[in-house]
Amino acid sequence: MEVFSNHAKSRVFMPGFIETAMLFERFPKIGFYLNVGEFTSCELTPLSSEKIEEMKKKLASLTLQNKLLLYVLGLRRGEFYFLLKDWLAQDAKRVLLFWEEDLAVFDAFARCPEAEEVLKCRQVHLHYVENLEKWKDDVVRLAFQFRVVGVDVIGGVDADPDRVEYCRLEILRRHVVSEGFFVETINAAECPRNILRNLSHLPRASHVNQWRGAFPNIPAIICGAGPSLDHSLEELRSVDKKALIIAGGSALSVFSQANVEPHLALAIDPNTLEYSCLQNMKLKQAPFIFVTRLNHKVLSLVADLPLGCITSQVGGIGNWIDRDLGLDQQPLTDFFGIEEQSVTSLALHLAVFLGCDPIILVGVDLAYTEGRLYAKGGLNEEKIDYETLKEKAFQTRHQPLWREDVYGNQTLTRLQWVMESSAIALFAKYYSDRRFINATAGGLGFDSICHLPLKKALKDSCQKEYDLRERIAQLLDKHRLPVSKEMVKAFQERFDQSVQRALVLCRAYLKEIEKGNIIPTGKMVLYEYDLQEEPIYQFLLKETENCSELRFYDSEKERLARKWKNFLEILLDLSSPQEE
Repeated sequence: MEVFSNHAKSRVFMPGFIETAMLFERFPKIGFYLNVGEFTSCELTPLSSEKIEEMKKKLASLTLQNKLLLYVLGLRRGEFYFLLKDWLAQDAKRVLLFWEEDLAVFDAFARCPEAEEVLKCRQVHLHYVENLEKWKDDVVRLAFQFRVVGVDVIGGVDADPDRVEYCRLEILRRHVVSEGFFVETINAAECPRNILRNLSHLPRASHVNQWRGAFPNIPAIICGAGPSLDHSLEELRSVDKKALIIAGGSALSVFSQANVEPHLALAIDPNTLEYSCLQNMKLKQAPFIFVTRLNHKVLSLVADLPLGCITSQVGGIGNWIDRDLGLDQQPLTDFFGIEEQSVTSLALHLAVFLGCDPIILVGVDLAYTEGRLYAKGGLNEEKIDYETLKEKAFQTRHQPLWREDVYGNQTLTRLQWVMESSAIALFAKYYSDRRFINATAGGLGFDSICHLPLKKALKDSCQKEYDLRERIAQLLDKHRLPVSKEMVKAFQERFDQSVQRALVLCRAYLKEIEKGNIIPTGKMVLYEYDLQEEPIYQFLLKETENCSELRFYDSEKERLARKWKNFLEILLDLSSPQEE
């Protein structure tokens, strides 16, 4: 699979000691393979001016001002480095990563006069793909090694464009997963703050985890806020007694504007955008189901509505609360999709958990249908175009893409939605005992899920009538969360105490580092041991331990200090008074 290398092969060469000490020092793994491996030696001739111009055109097609990591698929003589020196110099956090599959190229590169300057740049990283059959595993490791937001990929000289595009998307998908984890952990105090504020609502909430199988063989309609939802709302209104309608996130504002009431309202996101999306929501009776990480301001919008809480879906501090309060720690289903990232996915889990069948998707476009992000009533109704999206795609998951929609036409989407489409398709395949129907009027669609017009899907699947709202009212009343105000107050006190003890330990450890101690002293070992005994470490800090902002060229002292300063910042954030 020699796609990204461009060299002329000659004799078999078994190197002994490689003279380029800098390559060994910077990348000892590559040096090891050069010393013990067998490969065909090659020479890398300088590129022509025409080839250099082609490379410049490739770079011009990218939007690099909002990127921090760029993969180059193929090393050669490191030519891309010299075209990207200014880009690297503009931000010390930027990384240029050369991905190479052929040891002979590293050997030839090391003998090129350009190698010294390339290797001296601490923002350049060389990666050797040892096992071509498992190259995707390498990407996963790199995605968590280089924890940055904003990644792109470019093919080397003469690389096959189709192969480059395939590898680019696979690399970006794995970085999207890493980015999501990274963004949440560098804002590690956000979720705990939401959780702690939302605890006060638990005593009046129903425990949704106790609703298992409550709607056996009753159709469920999962509603997203895609632009096509505009064309489906009237038909949804007509099946109020024939199917359990679950709407989540921005779809709730769309439903409110159309004066349509879902049976269950669902929200999960911890960021302030969730609050903005739901400010126009005006539910009348549908229970509002949340997870405790939800942005705490959202619950102020539903003070008059019945509440339902899903436990076991949060992780971190949420696990501590579930354990401490004796709540269900089992997820709704046993399917785990690493690319699941939306409220729609949780709605699907909930529908399966409730026993619903069939499960019909409506308004789940996962595309900018008609050039719009949301249906009418959603947060943003402006027209959207490819170039605008490309300029604004700071996070890798927002990378715009063109794909074929359910009708065979080209539609604009983004990487995050392509991933979500795959995740939903896998979910449906996993639960093959249920029937899944995509009745979204447009959008990406889903492999393995049949597409039907909504009218036909409802005619075929929604014949019987049920008193769904009465059944929901009974569930709300029967399965109250076994949490009192006193239990909430006691947990908050234990939380605060653990934070304060951890603060003392972090400050003491950092003082030892300031004295110049890199190898842990006896005091440092004790401080670390005591910290690891604290619940705040076990349920929060441990998850962030390897996710502080990484500059791979830091010294060992800088890395150690960064880790403990990160702990300290999180703890200070948690201990400081927060505005209401």
